[in-house]
Amino acid sequence: MKDLYNDLHGACEAMSRELGEMVDKIEQNGWKMSGSDLEMMDKLTHGIKSVKTTMAMMDAEGGSFDDGSYARGRRSYARGRDSMGRYTSRRAYDDGMRDDYRA
Repeated sequence: MKDLYNDLHGACEAMSRELGEMVDKIEQNGWKMSGSDLEMMDKLTHGIKSVKTTMAMMDAEGGSFDDGSYARGRRSYARGRDSMGRYTSRRAYDDGMRDDYRA
């Protein structure tokens, strides 16, 4: 079995080629897009973005999902990120409730 990162890279390449072929078709059609062209372009660009994001996450974690680093990253996710996925300090979760208990 090939490793997940290489599979993702291959999927991204395939979607990028398909998107390029679509752009060529649309150009030949005088830059007119049908509804199905727009829908397919949306799906391809979303797929490319998702794959590239996943690969970037794997790069940032210094490993791949297959070796368990993703699971380790998810445990830290619950502690160090807000609901939008941004890194936050743990104090951001405090919202002043501790002061109520100290009084």
